[in-house]
Amino acid sequence: YVGLAYFGRRRLERSELKKLYRHEPIKPSHERFYHLDSIFELTEANLFSELIHLIDGGTSGFPESFRRLFDDIRAATDWVHGKSDLKQRILAKIETYLPRDEELLVALDRLAMGNRKLMLITNSGWSFASQVCSYLLEGDVQGSGRWRDLFDLVIAESSKPTFFRESRPFIQLDKSGQRTQSTDTPVWGGLYHGGSLGGLMRLLRVPGEQVLYVGDHIYSDVVSSKLESTWRTALIVKEIEQELDIRHSHSEDFRLDHELKQRLGILGLRMDRLRDSRGLLKTQSFGKSNGDSPDLAAVRKVLKAVTDSHRSVLREEADLAENLDRRLNPYWGSFFKQGNSKSRFAGQLESYACLYTSRVSNFAFYGTNHYFRVLEDQMVHEVEPETCSDS
Repeated sequence: YVGLAYFGRRRLERSELKKLYRHEPIKPSHERFYHLDSIFELTEANLFSELIHLIDGGTSGFPESFRRLFDDIRAATDWVHGKSDLKQRILAKIETYLPRDEELLVALDRLAMGNRKLMLITNSGWSFASQVCSYLLEGDVQGSGRWRDLFDLVIAESSKPTFFRESRPFIQLDKSGQRTQSTDTPVWGGLYHGGSLGGLMRLLRVPGEQVLYVGDHIYSDVVSSKLESTWRTALIVKEIEQELDIRHSHSEDFRLDHELKQRLGILGLRMDRLRDSRGLLKTQSFGKSNGDSPDLAAVRKVLKAVTDSHRSVLREEADLAENLDRRLNPYWGSFFKQGNSKSRFAGQLESYACLYTSRVSNFAFYGTNHYFRVLEDQMVHEVEPETCSDS
């Protein structure tokens, strides 16, 4: 279901949405659609939208088809990530791009308590990963290599999600990051390149449910590991913090919106019942008189009042909901909802992530032996229904 869409920077009207998306079933696997599975791809989506906006405004010099434009942007983005000096630019101004979390080290130390093993599995190369970890975890002694003491195993250039799907050897690296020898099964304390899930599980020798895998990419990290293993999964979603802050600062408006939705449901039920009553009374009085019976006239009067009230509440709720969405994000609204429904991202989050949180350091607030469990996972029929009256 497509509830909101843009052409370039122009938001489509409801009539355009219906024409484009309501007459045929939406098939996400079709080549017509491309999924933004992570925050990383929002930059591509933004650039694509801006260029479409220019083309729609008459700017020349672009590829003839939107598909060609999209493919060019994708190829350019991959080139920037794989062959440009992007990582060197990040490292040159690392404090600008990677704000430090002072509680991260505390969280990692606490997670390692109770003889647990901590592993770092990254798609980044060893040199970049080492400098980033040094900056984030070593404080005033950056470059000492002490961050390596936090992790019992480090795997660089893991090529996730291929790491979870294919059997590949682990290439051992020395302290300078140079390749030495390969093995099918890593050992604790090692530093490796590549590898695979199967080889790692031979080292762990525990059921997958005893492994908590924490990542920040819904597809490469969480979906892929959940589909190919029995590991527990946790997704880092930084945007939660901004959304929670906004919901907290506008809590009264969100509460009012919830109440208006409840009123709409109750008024809708009343209208249905009154329409049925009107229909029955019309059938009973058919051919008996030229005018409405007193009962039918009374029902018509009440129905008109309830319908007017429903229309008024509907406008009020729609205006308030639009306002709240724009506060969450001026273009798309909530990261996790589209209207009253979960977004595709939120659906994947619920389906594949056992846990989700805004940052790893949040684990520092839980005890060493804390066990996360679902306290109550309600189904629709278990929710207490709203009551209504025709009076």
